[in-house]
Amino acid sequence: TEWCYNYHDPPTAYHCTTSAYPTPAEQHRFLKAYVQHRPQFTPSASSTPKTGASPGPSSSISSFMLDSRMPHVVNYAEEERKREEQMEGEIQRLMRETRLWRVANSAQWVAWGVVQAKVGGMDEALRTAKGENEDDNEGDGAGEQGQDEDTTPTQSPAPKPSDDQNALSAAGAAAPQHGHSHEDKRPEGLVAEALSSGHELPHEEDEEEEFDYLGYAQERAMFFWGDCLALGIVKEGDLPKEVLGKVKRVEY
Repeated sequence: TEWCYNYHDPPTAYHCTTSAYPTPAEQHRFLKAYVQHRPQFTPSASSTPKTGASPGPSSSISSFMLDSRMPHVVNYAEEERKREEQMEGEIQRLMRETRLWRVANSAQWVAWGVVQAKVGGMDEALRTAKGENEDDNEGDGAGEQGQDEDTTPTQSPAPKPSDDQNALSAAGAAAPQHGHSHEDKRPEGLVAEALSSGHELPHEEDEEEEFDYLGYAQERAMFFWGDCLALGIVKEGDLPKEVLGKVKRVEY
């Protein structure tokens, strides 16, 4: 699948161009070179003919007989045919395995793209969730303290909050509040949902332009769904229409 990417084109370096995927003939040529890289040495198929004299008559006249001095005849054409058949079988096996394992390879690269990406708003969401959890803990502590004051009148009043605590409280009050649970605001959940539905994902704009990992993950996810459909793992009715319109298919 690396043939499908042009990393020297910054605007679309993450784009998966399925038309550039190697054809069966190109795959066959590559795998043939791979199989032939370290061929097994077979003496019977050696290019060096056997020059040893075949056994002949034991009489002294045998040295004058040309037939007794002819080298042992080896059917090189038959040996070469068998070697070619064996190599072709290995190539076809590797092509079938490549086709079957391609879907697992795509799933791995989708996960890699999500892990490498910087999701816009992730840091803010984590800070907000952490601040709300601290506020909840402080509220529980205040309630327990109030109960202690009712049951213990002689207890000394609570200490006055310090300036640092006041600043933290003010920052927590100024943080944006949303009507969703903590689970709904987890960035990894939003990424997974967007990838499965085919929606575009938000990207952070850094001062230095960097590789679009989320775009890469989404493109590869569409390649993944295409292989799942081709292998019969899922059916078209199992996927949303938005995803079907973006699925990338390579039928070989």
